Amino acid sequence: MIASLSGHLEEIVSVADTTAQISLAVNGVGYRVTVSKRTLDYLSRPESEVHLKIYTHIREAVFSLYGFITSEERAFFELLLTANGVGPSLAMSFLALGDLPSLISALVNSDLDVLTKIPGVGKKTAQRLVIELGEKLAKTSWLTSVDANFGTLIPGGYVSPLTSATPISGGAFLVAEALRSLGYGDIEIKEALAVLAAFDEEELSLLSTEDMLRVSLQSLAKRK
Repeated sequence: MIASLSGHLEEIVSVADTTAQISLAVNGVGYRVTVSKRTLDYLSRPESEVHLKIYTHIREAVFSLYGFITSEERAFFELLLTANGVGPSLAMSFLALGDLPSLISALVNSDLDVLTKIPGVGKKTAQRLVIELGEKLAKTSWLTSVDANFGTLIPGGYVSPLTSATPISGGAFLVAEALRSLGYGDIEIKEALAVLAAFDEEELSLLSTEDMLRVSLQSLAKRK
């Protein structure tokens, strides 16, 4: 199982609507890797040094490699594959749609207008993805502990509204994204998350993402 590859971008083999295939030369061996077009934008001209996190997909006689800039992006790709009817091609098309926080926000907030922009995804499929993946996102291990530096790990330049290294649950991160999509600024989001941080761990574990969002909105309403 290949987990990562570091080498020279030898060639951009092909570019499709949402994905591209590149040839990555590693110690004299060329690996053909499928990346999203957004990931391709991160890569420089041929012969540049490239480091990619790799997902290895094996099906019957087919051995395929999919490349990602960050471990978080790869983890999200793997989460997409757990949804019924989602294979690597559809998952890559999903990732090509936008940056990671925006994609998470679309699933959590049931933004069907965004989700149906994915080639091959209609309204019914989008609704099913929301149901299957929305709750899983709040429980995903790589979202369960983030701090002030979390934004530097996310493609698209997301900056966390937190100013301390206090851990924040994955559900609270999704609440922050939801509040941002509703037009709240960094200061207001920080205040809302501070209210959630006042809950002890057991109390917070009993709250769904929707409950956390409701509590946050109520706290912001009281401050007006």
